[in-house]
Amino acid sequence: MIKNMPRVLNELSKFLGKKLPEEKIEEMTEYLQFEKMKNNPMTANPFEKVAVFDEQVNGPSSYRGRHMQKGVLDGWKKKMTSAQSERIDDYLNPRLTQLGLRFQYE
Repeated sequence: MIKNMPRVLNELSKFLGKKLPEEKIEEMTEYLQFEKMKNNPMTANPFEKVAVFDEQVNGPSSYRGRHMQKGVLDGWKKKMTSAQSERIDDYLNPRLTQLGLRFQYE
């Protein structure tokens, strides 16, 4: 998506059996830029009012983390260990293969 958003949007619309005009693809490409979505109050923190269990507080608390981080490739490498990454790959790869999906992580 980062490399070629218009192509992804065209493929998605084709998959959904829709034909989007080029102007709409351009508009959506602009709207879906990571920084714009991150700064948009409608998309930036949809979980703001969700109550979650916080062991430190020992009860429900408000979710204060943002679900949108930096929007860069490989950002997960700073958050996960190699062992965690391998566990996720072991879990996801067979499922993604069954679906005919392949993700580019780098």
